[in-house]
Parts: sequence; C-alpha cells; structure tokens
Amino acid sequence: MRLMIERNTDPRHNLAREETLLNQASGETVYLWRNRSSVIIGRHQNTLAEIDEKAVKNHGVTVVRRLTGGGAVFQDLGNINVSFLFNSENFEEKAARGCLMVIDFLASLGVDAQLSGRNDICVQSPDGSMVKIAGTAMTERKGGGIFHCCVLFDCDLQVMEEVLTPAAAKFAAKGIASVRSRVANLKDLAPQLQSMSGDGFFETWADYLSERCEFDAVTTAQEKEETEKLMRDRYQSWQWNYGRNPAGKVVNSCRFPIGTVHLTLDLAKGRVKACTFSGDFINQYDFDEITTCLTDVPFDRGSLAAALGAIDLCKFFAVEDKEFILDFMTGRRLEHEKN
Repeated sequence: MRLMIERNTDPRHNLAREETLLNQASGETVYLWRNRSSVIIGRHQNTLAEIDEKAVKNHGVTVVRRLTGGGAVFQDLGNINVSFLFNSENFEEKAARGCLMVIDFLASLGVDAQLSGRNDICVQSPDGSMVKIAGTAMTERKGGGIFHCCVLFDCDLQVMEEVLTPAAAKFAAKGIASVRSRVANLKDLAPQLQSMSGDGFFETWADYLSERCEFDAVTTAQEKEETEKLMRDRYQSWQWNYGRNPAGKVVNSCRFPIGTVHLTLDLAKGRVKACTFSGDFINQYDFDEITTCLTDVPFDRGSLAAALGAIDLCKFFAVEDKEFILDFMTGRRLEHEKN
C-alpha cells in the first residue's frame, strides 16, 4: 500500500492532491494531511447556510468545498486528516477497512475509539457519555473510491463554534444542512496524550503508517500538473466553493430610525437574483437604487460592499454606521436596534 505524507497545509492544494490521487492511483494509497484554518464544505451543502461569513473573514479562514458529501467541518493544524484511496470494487468493504485503520492507530495510543452510526468515531468522556472525536466521509467515482477521516486532536473549538454558526437571521436554503454533534478534542479525553502537540500527533501517525505502508515521497510530474490544474480550476474557484449553492433565501429585519425594515434576498447559485425591502419605514429615498445594484451580484460581504460602493447607504437608513448596514444586508443577527 502506497503512503503519501503531505506537508503543505493549504486546503485547496490538499483537496486537489487527494482528487489527483483518486484519478491516477493504480492501487491502494493512504494519504496523511492536515489543513491550516479552514471550513471544508460537504459537496451537496449550501455554503452560505453553514458559515458565519464575517467570523470566517475575521479569523482568516479559507472556505473550500470537498468531493465527498456530509456536513461542514472546521479544520486547523490541530486536526489531522487521513484518506484511503482505492479502486471501487467492494467499495463498502474497503471503506470499512479505512475506518478500521483509524481505530487501530488510536488503539496503539491507548485510546478505545468506537464507530458510532455510519460516519462518527467516538470515545468515552469522563462522565461516561460517548463524544465524537472524528468524522468520516466517502465517495465513489470513475472506478475509484475515497474514504477519509478528520480527527480532532487539538483543534480551536472556540473558532470552530464561531465560524460554523450561520449568521443569517433567517436563511431558508435547499441543500443538505449539517447536523451539529457534540465534539471534543481527543487530547482532552486521553490523559496519556495531553503533553503531545498537534505536530507531534501528526508525526506519530506518520511513523505508524510508515511501518505498515510503502512510503512514497515522489510526486510525479503528471500528478503535480493535475494537482495544480485542479487547485486552480476547482478548489480556488468561487464557482465551486460558493456558486454551486442551491437556491436559497435570506430574510432579515431591523428597527432603524426610519422605522422597521424587512429585507428579503432571493439567491441562486450563490448570487442575488432579487432583493426586496418592506416595512413601516418612512424614507425620502428610493430603495430601488439599492436593489438594482445587487442584481446578479455574488452573495458575500465583499461583493455586496463593492456593488453598493457608489451609493450613500447611510442616507437610506438614517444611520452613520455603514458596517452595521452591511451586517443587515448579509443577514447577520442584529442584537440591538439601530437608532
């Protein structure tokens, strides 16, 4: 079995390389990797319904869509990923082998991990309950299959909570929504691992796999070329990461000095298709000037701000805080009325 250990931590590169290994591998391959701060979106999800875009920006988090289904996950250097790539014959059996590989590695560290349901790996917490420390996903395509697993070892759970809390006051969207599970870092549940860093855990896993697989440090020119192309054309593209979003709707409401303003944005493929304002507000300015500027604009804070850059937004809402208005326009929950 071929072993590939990835030192690059760019999630766009790493997902591109995983797909390349799927497309080109002639036998079975184990791929060990981790990402810098990122949210990895399931293939069938609506990105905007899974993240708090402002928190993502504030924390410098990269948002990327993966090939496999399932829910959105936050990753940083305290999370370690392992992929098992194989031909698709006996797919379910080989995916189960991939899961067993993870459980066996954890057992070598004195961790009694168990598969829970179809996709979760759990360990027992001090109160006796089972807590998720890893999630798995899989897919089959072009005669090949991927099973991959992300283990939370020493992840920043506070940042995870912030970026995976959708900000929209009401976001009704098609697509598969994530089901939030109780999660914990493995490091906090295994006393024998509490002195180990995320780097140390990664290297320990790499050593474990090196003793059982044939380590291959060579990336062929063909693999490098395909990885770079996939990274550029797919994993770095707005169309893949946001534009694949199913249709959705953002609804927000806030009390401004002019009165209560209700906002509705109809979205399709990550773009604003219609924008309407309603409410009991009294205003001398025509909101159609705003709605005209937003037609077919990508629904993200930066794009909305750019599209509205030539407009004095503050005069429409009778407030001086443009950032607050952009919060409102992007559907963020507003804790206080703006007076």
